[in-house]
Amino acid sequence: MPTPAEHPSAVPPPPGTIDLTLQGSMLTSNAITPNVRINGYPVPAQYGVNRIPMPPGRARVDISCQWLLEYGRASLEFNVRPGEAVPVYYMVPMHQFSDGSIGHEPQKRKGVAAAVVAGLGLVIVVAVMVVLFATL
Repeated sequence: MPTPAEHPSAVPPPPGTIDLTLQGSMLTSNAITPNVRINGYPVPAQYGVNRIPMPPGRARVDISCQWLLEYGRASLEFNVRPGEAVPVYYMVPMHQFSDGSIGHEPQKRKGVAAAVVAGLGLVIVVAVMVVLFATL
C-alpha cells in the first residue's frame, strides 16, 4: 500500500514567500538595482517590496551591488515554512568599501560615518587651500 507521500493524489505543501525589501531607491542608493540570488539562482528584483514564491525548506539570499566593482555583499540563510511569508530587508552601503546590511527587520545603512568624515576632510582641504591662495 502506498504511503501518503507516494500517493498520486497527495497535495504538495503550499509554497511560502520571501518578502524581500530592497530599501532605498535609484536616487538614494544606487542607479543600478542590486543583484539578488536565491539558493544560487538570479532573481529579478527592484527597489521596494518583492514577493518571491518559495517551496518550503532552507533558503539562502545573496545580494550585492555592481558599479565598477562588486560591493555591498550580504547573505542570509533561513527556513521557509509552508504558507509563511519571511520578511528580508537589504540596505545598500554608503560607499563601495562596506558590506551591505541584511536581516529580518529594516536595516541601517553601513558606511555613513566614513562618508561624512571623508566629506568633511575634503571641505577642510579646500578651505585651507582657499586661505593659502588668498594670502599670496
